[in-house]
Amino acid sequence: MMDGNAMEHNGGMMASAGTYADYSAEKLALAADGDVVLFFHAPWCPICRGIESEIKASASAIPAGVHMLKVDFDSATDLRKKYGVTSQYTFVQVDAKGNLLKKWSASSLSAALSSVI
Repeated sequence: MMDGNAMEHNGGMMASAGTYADYSAEKLALAADGDVVLFFHAPWCPICRGIESEIKASASAIPAGVHMLKVDFDSATDLRKKYGVTSQYTFVQVDAKGNLLKKWSASSLSAALSSVI
């Protein structure tokens, strides 16, 4: 289960819901057993804040095997450049090596999740 805090993936975690955590390069390995989606978030962005509120209010909406990683839009300039992200509330699905699989923008959690491969 997930509370309002960032959550780490571990072997003992229930498979009933996906995860939401702050980005770190090591967490890309989660893609070996599921889907990793980077969420480019800016604290000043009202749409980003809305999506994050949805995630925290209904963590069970993230399907099992989907790992959403929150990336700071303002400070992660290398990642923005790597994936061609030019606006916040952009989502990027990556493989375990960090290769781009798909990129899209969404203004709600349900819209963001509907695009996961």
